[in-house]
Amino acid sequence: MHGATARAYEFYYARPELKRVEAGSKAVPEPAPKARTAPKRKPHHGIGIIVKSGILMFGLALLLVFLCINHAVLNYQILSLEKENSRLETERMRLEYQISQQQSLDRIAELAATELNMVRPGLETSYIVAMAAEPLVMMEESDTGAIAEMEEKRGLSRLYANIVSLAAGNG
Repeated sequence: MHGATARAYEFYYARPELKRVEAGSKAVPEPAPKARTAPKRKPHHGIGIIVKSGILMFGLALLLVFLCINHAVLNYQILSLEKENSRLETERMRLEYQISQQQSLDRIAELAATELNMVRPGLETSYIVAMAAEPLVMMEESDTGAIAEMEEKRGLSRLYANIVSLAAGNG
């Protein structure tokens, strides 16, 4: 039997698909199966894609944070400019009011009376016209053209004086 057992084992190794070989009436025990080794795996290239996409997502998150901060800063600047615009508008209106106060006719009349000693014209106002005294010129009787000219000037001065006195009386 010893030889039959050896033959059975040989047969088992020659044809591994057979699980059990019967030699006579006894069952031959199965040999221990060969230990399988895991097939060698290629390195995963998918991990590189995950790392790259993680870096990209981090960069996009930083960009989003930057844009949000920039938006907030611009909003604060807009609010500051609106406050300054409001302040300047109030200042402009205050200056326009001061200008209108300075240009009012009542104030101008008051300044004319107090600072410039001007008086409003009325019935009690009279005008005094100072005329220069005419120098006496000795002429000869033969100079009739100069005499006529002097008479004309004297007549014009009388006419002017009469007009002034009429204006003061009717004014």
